Amino acid sequence: MLGTDADEVFDFSTFASVVDLAAIRSGGGADTIIGSSAGEIIEGGSGADVIDPRGGTDTVTGGTGNDTFRFVDGVAYGSNTITDFDASGNDAIRLVGFDYGVANPDALTNSQRVGFVREATSLVGGVATIDLDALGGSGEIRLANVTALGQLSFSIEDFLFS
Repeated sequence: MLGTDADEVFDFSTFASVVDLAAIRSGGGADTIIGSSAGEIIEGGSGADVIDPRGGTDTVTGGTGNDTFRFVDGVAYGSNTITDFDASGNDAIRLVGFDYGVANPDALTNSQRVGFVREATSLVGGVATIDLDALGGSGEIRLANVTALGQLSFSIEDFLFS
């Protein structure tokens, strides 16, 4: 699929498993792309895209623009690799509804939530992995091309919480 320059929403989350969506590509607008339970290659364009890979083992590239990679508690995410996460504040990871393993997650400050994310992150072979299971969810977020965890400062600007 290829989007145009207009803002569009591509939602494949309700497609039956017999649909084979090998690649989803957006155009230059600020698109919202929601993957399916199958594994896909999802590519954002030059706009500020919102990408939610959903289940499956997906490879996600945001492209240029200030992109948001969204992960929602209650969705069985597989192992999702983001190939071009920009930790300098241009891209963000939105974590929706996670309880971080605490009784009252609404009482947490965003700084505390970022601390939980840091604790749930490991680095092996140039890939930083955020374990969503450790945050009360399911699956993992893999950030490719990371040479050191210090490269991922994980500031509040890198995350959106809701």
